[in-house]
Amino acid sequence: FGERSFKNCDVVDMTFACVGAVDALHNSLDFVRANPTKKAVVIASDYAKYELASSGEYTQGGGAVALLVSANPRLIEVDNNWGVATESVFDFFKPRRHHSKSEFNSALENYPDKIEVFTDEPVFDGQYSNVCYQDRIREAYQHYKEQTFTVRPYEDWRYLIFHLPYAFHGKRVFTEIYSLENHLDFSDAEKQKAIAKSEDYIKFINEKIEKSQRASSEIGNMYTASIFMALLSALQTSFNENEDLTEKEIGFLAYGSGSKSKVFVGKISPEWKSVVEKWNLFDSLKNRLAIDFETYEKLHRKQLDSSVNPDYKGFGLTRVEKDSPVLKGARYYSYQ
Repeated sequence: FGERSFKNCDVVDMTFACVGAVDALHNSLDFVRANPTKKAVVIASDYAKYELASSGEYTQGGGAVALLVSANPRLIEVDNNWGVATESVFDFFKPRRHHSKSEFNSALENYPDKIEVFTDEPVFDGQYSNVCYQDRIREAYQHYKEQTFTVRPYEDWRYLIFHLPYAFHGKRVFTEIYSLENHLDFSDAEKQKAIAKSEDYIKFINEKIEKSQRASSEIGNMYTASIFMALLSALQTSFNENEDLTEKEIGFLAYGSGSKSKVFVGKISPEWKSVVEKWNLFDSLKNRLAIDFETYEKLHRKQLDSSVNPDYKGFGLTRVEKDSPVLKGARYYSYQ
């Protein structure tokens, strides 16, 4: 470890909304499968930020998950059958807008005639995005069944792990697949509500989904890291409850706006407990620093020049360059 320790490590940045890290994992698995003596690291990190007072604001969260991929996994072994579904839609995106110089009252003389503005806060249609999510995972799930020649594979999965834009999203969108697999009438809103509230479906949720929601309810939407945090949540809870997951199958239903879904399965390795015992996930969440609403809004508007937690130890932003004309805006990070 140390400075330049990764100088001969190939790196690539992959972006496809909230499914980007799953794409990176997919590529890394193929790389290790072709090069079994090598390893790969997937870092699922994103910028989950919504405009103040918007309908998406309360769902935003922060965090990252890193995965080490090797030919001999100690946590979970991912199968090489993938269901995939895509459709080009505008359910959610971070826009690049163009403005004429005359639109800016205080425009300086050296501004270009056309000004491109990129915003970190997305343009989105929440209800439409939910429909797209539900459509894509249904199509990807069906494709997975065709690839594996399986009938109702979800019944064999110990957990169903979803991308969670908010904690309860997975259990709400899976009602359609559940209905189709069990030949239930899903034709209108009232019937859909009845299925979601049925004793059998609630039992199914409590057994296969609920434990994966717990971390998300504390963190919020991590975008591309969300699905992996759901996995951590489920495994940590099973570990804490002394449940043996060895050889159990985990089903993943990933989604990224734009839109794409991938469905795949992993099998828990015999050594999984030796990995999970180091996480202390929920204890770590208890150690977070609470801030007041005014401080939060200042952070959101980027009005603070110093950290709200000066005692923080770990990897973080050190400074943002303000003076050098060729480096202005460069962000410097360090581990301390």
